[in-house]
Amino acid sequence: MLSELIMEALEKEASERWICRSNYASRMGDKCVRKLCLYRTHWDVQQKMDVRGKARVELGRLLEQYSKDRINGVLRKYGIEIQGQEYPAKWDEFDISGKTDGLIYLSTQEIEAVKIMPEVSPSARNIRIVLEVKSVKDTIFGQIHTVDDLKNYWWMKKYLTQIQLYMVSAEIDYSILFLVSTDGRFKDFLVDQDLDQAEPCLKKAERIKKYMRDYEDAGRPHDDLEALNKILPDRITHDLETCKRCDLRMVCQPPMEFGDELQVIDHGELIQLLDARAKNKEARDIYDKAHKQVRSALGGRENVLAGNWHCKGKKDKRGTVKYEFTYLGTQEEREGVIEREPQLVEEK
Repeated sequence: MLSELIMEALEKEASERWICRSNYASRMGDKCVRKLCLYRTHWDVQQKMDVRGKARVELGRLLEQYSKDRINGVLRKYGIEIQGQEYPAKWDEFDISGKTDGLIYLSTQEIEAVKIMPEVSPSARNIRIVLEVKSVKDTIFGQIHTVDDLKNYWWMKKYLTQIQLYMVSAEIDYSILFLVSTDGRFKDFLVDQDLDQAEPCLKKAERIKKYMRDYEDAGRPHDDLEALNKILPDRITHDLETCKRCDLRMVCQPPMEFGDELQVIDHGELIQLLDARAKNKEARDIYDKAHKQVRSALGGRENVLAGNWHCKGKKDKRGTVKYEFTYLGTQEEREGVIEREPQLVEEK
């Protein structure tokens, strides 16, 4: 009853599109300049986010706000206050805009030690620091040990260019990138200003500015793909991984290059299986989450009987316990278990 209303509201919100009046700092790390240009003029035909994606974004924002509240509570004990939360960062020369999660002031001594020191006097804290908070999926969070590890993920590369643009535009030498995982863990990194990371984004911004001028001079050819292609930057070297997740690919219309020796086959059973695979993705996600939570609830115990389930574990060479699960009830009881909606346990 309530869930249907919420899903309807999410569906409506996910379909909304907002005019793009500047180059968002959070996007400028994207390697495709053509896409960044189209964001400015074709925001109205941008592929809408699905409901699950919209929910993930909202949950991420809630986690980030929770983190900022926790950070604020801790810093106040040291006489430090986050200033200018949602601080507008605008660089008019390059038409770049964004909102930082705030600014704090630290001392040279604290920056060198990478540590907040209670003995430091408030007057010694005179160096501005950009604070940026990002939520990260728990399965990826454990793979992030250094700032360079963020470069292994295409979306997190953008975090680094985003904070570099904030620092360079405001002439700030340091920032703190604070990560919160979806299971409530935290870690942060002190990041130095690096003009070499920001400079490619500034070149992109200049190319976008030229496109916007050409777009006006051409009479705003919104639906004229032939005219658009004459003024848009060249496409990036096409690869399916980059283009398939682009929410403007219907306007860009990249050539579908699948590689050598592509075989097109008419195989009804294969097509049905592929369709079934897509339809059951959500069920697989539920299974994966339940399996992970079961392992957490077992807590490494190697021989457990829970109701009709026998959980037999064995440690591998790394000390990880791998489980086999055997149902001891009748077939009728087992079918009843499968039909019931899974109730996921809380991870410890």
